[in-house]
Amino acid sequence: GGLVAKDPGMATRILQLVNSAYFGLNRPVADPIQAVSYLGVDLVRGLILSAHVFSELGPAKAAGLSLERMQRHSQAVAMLARQMIIDLDGDAVTRDVAYLAGLLHDTGYLVLGARQPKLLRGLVRAAKDADTALSDLEAEHLGATHGAVGAYLLGLWGLPDATVEAVAYHHDEARALEAGFGALSATHLAERIIETTAPAFEQVDEDRDPPDLESLAEQLGAGAHLESWLAWAKSHAGGAR
Repeated sequence: GGLVAKDPGMATRILQLVNSAYFGLNRPVADPIQAVSYLGVDLVRGLILSAHVFSELGPAKAAGLSLERMQRHSQAVAMLARQMIIDLDGDAVTRDVAYLAGLLHDTGYLVLGARQPKLLRGLVRAAKDADTALSDLEAEHLGATHGAVGAYLLGLWGLPDATVEAVAYHHDEARALEAGFGALSATHLAERIIETTAPAFEQVDEDRDPPDLESLAEQLGAGAHLESWLAWAKSHAGGAR
């Protein structure tokens, strides 16, 4: 808490988050140390890492990535994944893990964009032209997906294993279904939903067939909530277009 209080930018960001309507506090919090106490160390660490990743990996712009778009996308996935856990009566730890995983799920894109911008740009274009999953092309040409790359980095930074796992496999539907509804499946489903309104890379393609979210939500035992989650995505994440 003391370190956050010494960084005006980070303190402001954390206070904005904890005082947002999203957290629903009865009274405002003005003390950064109190905010850290409320949010928890792991969640604050994730916020700091997110800010660090997006500021330090600015060269990812060379890959044609819009850092602003990716930030908005990641924030939307994080908030929706957290809400999913709340709606399904998950515990506080799982709620925070889902938020962290959503916030950091595309860290690997920023790393790849900074290290191999031409290759990533080509893969993004090829995935769009072939209407195939970018993660499949990553595995084929790089030997690892952006999820695995990001998870490796987050593991080195000491994030909780559950967060690292959710980031590593956030595109793996089979694993998400096998795990049951938790941080991984919430991150997976939230990302799929947000991609329909606020994709990480480009404008929404109105002609592209929408994913079968209803079937996925039903298999996860969350079908009754899908309509409200889609409505949330449309109203809160549409600005990321």
